[in-house]
Amino acid sequence: MISSPNLAKIGSPVVRESLLFRIIRHVSPEPWGHPRAELGRRKESVQRLIQHLWGSNQATRSFCVGSSVLWRPVVVRTNRVSVATAQARSEELAWLAQRQPPLKMSSRLSQQRNELTMEDIYNWERRNPDEQMEVLYDLRFVIRIRQDRIPDGISKSLQSGGKLVIESRKPWYLPEIWHRTEDVNEVVHSQVTSPYEWRKYFRYERAEVLSDWVTVEYIRPMSTF
Repeated sequence: MISSPNLAKIGSPVVRESLLFRIIRHVSPEPWGHPRAELGRRKESVQRLIQHLWGSNQATRSFCVGSSVLWRPVVVRTNRVSVATAQARSEELAWLAQRQPPLKMSSRLSQQRNELTMEDIYNWERRNPDEQMEVLYDLRFVIRIRQDRIPDGISKSLQSGGKLVIESRKPWYLPEIWHRTEDVNEVVHSQVTSPYEWRKYFRYERAEVLSDWVTVEYIRPMSTF
């Protein structure tokens, strides 16, 4: 998130482009390092984004110009963030870059595999006997499962048709791992290792469910760009 007044202070075209590429690479669910994660590396796409962000201090509509990144105008007041409106003062406006909702994405990303059965776990163990099972989810998270620590009840459930299902929740599309059968529908893990302190400013809270046999790691920290 960056405030409109701070954006207005950036006059250099080179600095503007560098800043936007850094943000887009961090937020985008497109492949890291691929042109799709950088607006196709097209000059016209970057210029279109710059026109949106620097063109009006009173913008109140969300937009997307590529890389599956949604830009939302918001209002920041006393450590609280809300949806921007036409009545907001210019000094209160900011732009929030976040992952574009999956349902609006191409099938290439929205229909990714997100169910694990015992057969999947056994197949992984045969190929990688000394390693944790790893699943790349949304091209932003690595989910690791310790096969030797799966609780007996869940293990037996998976052997008789149960599944581990990976789903993401609005508004930030952070993954949760669910155990599902015909009679059971429960979250077994929802904690992401990367810190998300900024969520408190959006009054976004969810109960963190932690299992010692699952870890979820966000693999695009800003420190790597």
